[in-house]
Amino acid sequence: ANVSVDYLVRLEQGRVERPSPEVVEALARSLLLEASERRHLFRLAAASEPTAGHGDGTSVREGIRLLIDTLEHNPAVLLSRRLDLLHWNPTAEALLGPFADHRNYARMIVRDPAQRTLHADWEEAARQTAALLRYAAARHPEDDRLRALVAELDDADPQFSVWWDAHDVAEKHHGAKTYLHPTAGEVTLTYEALPMPDDGDQILTIYTVEPGTIDAERLAALALTGEDRNLDQAR
Repeated sequence: ANVSVDYLVRLEQGRVERPSPEVVEALARSLLLEASERRHLFRLAAASEPTAGHGDGTSVREGIRLLIDTLEHNPAVLLSRRLDLLHWNPTAEALLGPFADHRNYARMIVRDPAQRTLHADWEEAARQTAALLRYAAARHPEDDRLRALVAELDDADPQFSVWWDAHDVAEKHHGAKTYLHPTAGEVTLTYEALPMPDDGDQILTIYTVEPGTIDAERLAALALTGEDRNLDQAR
């Protein structure tokens, strides 16, 4: 860990007021700590973790892939911290897509004119997108691809520059969104967003609807559309 024995003794005895994140990271690495143990060590040391997760956050765990595929009647999308579209089910694409020309949700929101009519409150969706990217940039200052994406969106839309310069940050957790779908009509869904720090800050978002409502009927129609499209692609 490149830390002296004397320092370690003082640290163990509580005679170091607050060790640096670099020292705590070196100790966690030397002790071969798992992710949960690593986070616990940082909390004990009252230090901020210098990084979150491992890798660039683009690898999809098989368990997450299976979960998304199993939720065939509920839209489910896995995003990277850069909001890259990593995996989704047919119902999600029927609602939010098509995704063929866009492999990044932020780029799609800001640059695709169809998204401005799909979202009942597009401006709020785009502002939140900027805040999500700002949060990710603070946690991953070494991410060159994230910086390049922000620069691209900054050039593409002056309004994005305004939102970015506001320095708002956000984590996506839960809420409700209304979509003005071109075939299904107005659909309001609730969503639960599950941040996954151990997977490079990926975000798994699952959309649900109250059974027996008009929104449920319209979502069911979208699910059938997604299944038909999936079958056509398979053929």
